[in-house]
Amino acid sequence: MRIFCWAVSAVLIIGCGGLPDAKDAPPGTSLPTIDWSAWRAPPVEYRPWVRWWWPGNDVDDIEIKREIELLAAHGFGGAEIQALNAALDPAAAEDELQRRLSVDTPEYWAHIKLALAAAEEAGIAIDLTLGSGWPTGGPNVAAVDSMQTLIWGEAEVKGGAQVTVAIPPPTMPAFYQVAEMAAAFGEPMARYLVDQAQLEAVIAARVVGGERAPNPLILNDFLELDVDSLVDLTESVADQQVTF
Repeated sequence: MRIFCWAVSAVLIIGCGGLPDAKDAPPGTSLPTIDWSAWRAPPVEYRPWVRWWWPGNDVDDIEIKREIELLAAHGFGGAEIQALNAALDPAAAEDELQRRLSVDTPEYWAHIKLALAAAEEAGIAIDLTLGSGWPTGGPNVAAVDSMQTLIWGEAEVKGGAQVTVAIPPPTMPAFYQVAEMAAAFGEPMARYLVDQAQLEAVIAARVVGGERAPNPLILNDFLELDVDSLVDLTESVADQQVTF
């Protein structure tokens, strides 16, 4: 039996599973049906989005409209505009550099408005970022206003008798380990604020397969759990321990 301690403020779990075939169902069992037409042409709110990297403000109205029409025609639900200058030629012609670097000018916002109008007409959505793929932040952003994540700890126990187990502390995920390495080179990516984590749930389940790798940077290890054995022990927690 393995205990999982979830420390998070908000969790979104998206699952997608196959349905059993009718011939495999027990007698008298009615199976849900799938509207396959919805898979072929899903509503726009369920379609995938793309990252849309603009070379700063060096964009063209006609091309903006053309690319939005392409996205809509090929089944995408929207695009996230990121105007950037990274990895672009710093020795480009002066007029190109001026266009590229003229972000946050009336001309730039005119391009944004045109993209929004074109997307609305095409029936898709547009979003904007303030940084290249990362939530804008810094030491000035309070933890309560920061992006939140799910961290957890595990403890293995033997069944067959009542046991009392200390709530296992969260294990630092590989992302935060990499972030600490980057911070050592002057590139802070994220803060691991485990001391401010809040306990959300304690659950236990029987392990029926798989194993944990000792190296946390090995990301393809797994545990297979017996779903029918899953129990919620959150209400049994007292003094950072759980008895079951």
